[in-house]
Amino acid sequence: MNSKYYLLSSDASCDITHESFDKFKESNTYSCGHYRDPPIPEPLVATDYVFDGECQIFAMGIRFICNELIEIFSPYLEQEADLAELKDQENRIIVTGKIVWPHTKEIVIRGNNKSENFVCIECGRRIYFARGKHYVLNHDLNNVPFIITYLGFIFDQSIYEKMISHPKLKLIKKKKTCPIPFEILDEPRDGYPIDLNQTPTDDERYFST
Repeated sequence: MNSKYYLLSSDASCDITHESFDKFKESNTYSCGHYRDPPIPEPLVATDYVFDGECQIFAMGIRFICNELIEIFSPYLEQEADLAELKDQENRIIVTGKIVWPHTKEIVIRGNNKSENFVCIECGRRIYFARGKHYVLNHDLNNVPFIITYLGFIFDQSIYEKMISHPKLKLIKKKKTCPIPFEILDEPRDGYPIDLNQTPTDDERYFST
């Protein structure tokens, strides 16, 4: 590939209220406990921790990111997701950013030969859990400049340069967001086919017990 890619995630803590999470879980999980992908949007209420951190994962694909990152990721973010307001427990809109609800199933993050990969007999969803060093396959990325993953946001060199030249870069860094180089490979390291749906049943691997 000609372009380098980066991952943006966060080590900041953040949460939504138990009531919000219970409603989200009820709408977005099957009887087996596996989450739908993409999630069905639900009204969410944040705890006060949201004011100290940005760009973190609430639960299985829900993210809240700051306005500066929305500006940097535009227009790709709006093409890939719906942006929605988040409120606190006093029903006040949190004005520092918005919730990100992905439009489509998230791209698979791949791992090593200890990664789990199987089809759930209850919901029929393919479950893949990456072990070891994470990466994305060129086949899945398909040369797009920006994607949403459960790890965070993956984007190319052009967006990275837009980020590091942003006039509010110091503010973005203060919110504990840190872009790091991310591997894009042509071949998987996990022993599975490039298309996971072509995995022979006998080659599937389940969670260790």
